[in-house]
Amino acid sequence: MTAANFGDLAEDATPADLAAGVVNLVLQAIGTMTVLACQCCDSKTVVLTGSMTTLPQAVTNFQLFEKLYGIHYIIPENATFATAIGAGLYSLQKSRRPDCAMTENWSLYHPEIPEFLRRLAETPPMARLRQVGRNCGCEYTYFPRFAGWVPYSRFDHSVGVGLIVWHFTGDLRQSAAGLLHDAATPAFAHVVDFLHGDHLHQESTEARTAELIETSPELQALLKEYGLTTEDVADYHRYPIADNDSPQLSADRLEYTLGDLRCYGFAGADALRVFYEDLTVWRDESGRPELAFRTRETACAFTQASLQTARVYVADEDRFAMQALADLLRDAVNRQVLTEDDLYRTESLSSKAGGRSGQRPPVAPVPALLPGGAERGKAGERTLVPDSRQAAVH
Repeated sequence: MTAANFGDLAEDATPADLAAGVVNLVLQAIGTMTVLACQCCDSKTVVLTGSMTTLPQAVTNFQLFEKLYGIHYIIPENATFATAIGAGLYSLQKSRRPDCAMTENWSLYHPEIPEFLRRLAETPPMARLRQVGRNCGCEYTYFPRFAGWVPYSRFDHSVGVGLIVWHFTGDLRQSAAGLLHDAATPAFAHVVDFLHGDHLHQESTEARTAELIETSPELQALLKEYGLTTEDVADYHRYPIADNDSPQLSADRLEYTLGDLRCYGFAGADALRVFYEDLTVWRDESGRPELAFRTRETACAFTQASLQTARVYVADEDRFAMQALADLLRDAVNRQVLTEDDLYRTESLSSKAGGRSGQRPPVAPVPALLPGGAERGKAGERTLVPDSRQAAVH
């Protein structure tokens, strides 16, 4: 069809005739592509946008395609500005998105924050986690997949894990271990595992947990007060309700799944409540306790929901962002712009460290936690620019 535009070209054709032939060729090519696309997705409607819809030949051209292929073509009002209008509507929708603090999940996990968890959470090592993101640097990129995420810090996650363990065990030792499990998480979290070549297990960042707890005077004073030791709380892998191997369900895996469902906008509070209230403690094949759903239907629904978050974890954009940031950090360390110790500051301070190692990083004041699970004041904001979370898990 398109060859006919020029096949019978008259010798006395003018430049305007040639231009009309080119316009016809382009419009027919667009029409052919839309036909093929509609056949692939079993659709019968095409909306045309852009400046070419204003050409007088456009209507005639697509009317012919309608007759030939039975596809309905729509040229909306202001089609030329469709892209700009869509961008504006998206921006308005994003700006009007209701605030959804991740701390709202805490009251779901347990009606109130026990005093011992509250006091442990207010120590400087835990306060640092307010400015360490849980999504490993992806939230600082411009990939559309990560746009509009609700801020979700390692502090939000850690308190959530401690509350879940307390809710299902009532055990102070296990709950404290759950709360402190990310205390030594560096800035950008599992990006540093990529930096160390630990892409698969992503456990290299846990190496400093015991050292951090042991050398924190605030934590040591509280642990002594509650009759606990560093050994009791430094390795939450000892407690199967707090952590276990995938595909089993633990407090850690449960919290970041529920948290990410809310953070990514995949599920709201009502859906999360349905999941959480169906849980109980069961015994696995080895007789060890683990979290389990009471009903098959809820278990299947949770599995489907968790697969949504898993697709984010293993997305090309996620892996690229984590590896790219790891490469940047490696280069900064090699150039002595940063040191490994600088990575154990906050995500804003790590970017400014510039060889100031050896100094204890300043810690922002921590709003006191209210017994009912709320907070006084505004939670610390993350201010900077990624296991493979389950091979890709947070």
